[in-house]
Amino acid sequence: MKYINKCMFKYIALLLFVIISTVLIYNSTFFYKEYKTFKNEEITIPIPLFSYYKRLGGMYGVTFYTLRSKTSIDKVKNNYLNNLEKMSCHGNIYYYDNAQDITIWNYSSGRHHIFNTIYIGYSYGKDC
Repeated sequence: MKYINKCMFKYIALLLFVIISTVLIYNSTFFYKEYKTFKNEEITIPIPLFSYYKRLGGMYGVTFYTLRSKTSIDKVKNNYLNNLEKMSCHGNIYYYDNAQDITIWNYSSGRHHIFNTIYIGYSYGKDC
């Protein structure tokens, strides 16, 4: 009986491993340090490694889940945004990426249960 329980446990563990691995491999961002989209043109926005692409939120907004710390998320975010043109418009701060011709109007993170959530809002062109 113990042998059957051990075998059953191993098969269930193997099945879970295969399912989880398959989901992560087919996720468009989990093993990458950037989010790429090809909607109108190819754009690339840096994100922390092991960020799980959750969904497209609205027209030009994306959400990711990650186990990475807020410090790690902020480091990637700040390294990216510090290299962009900072704009102030209608009391809000926006960042313009001249090389890709996109405006980042939100790059934020927050806690969601055991994960941290990353939200990136952008638009094409110099949007102000």
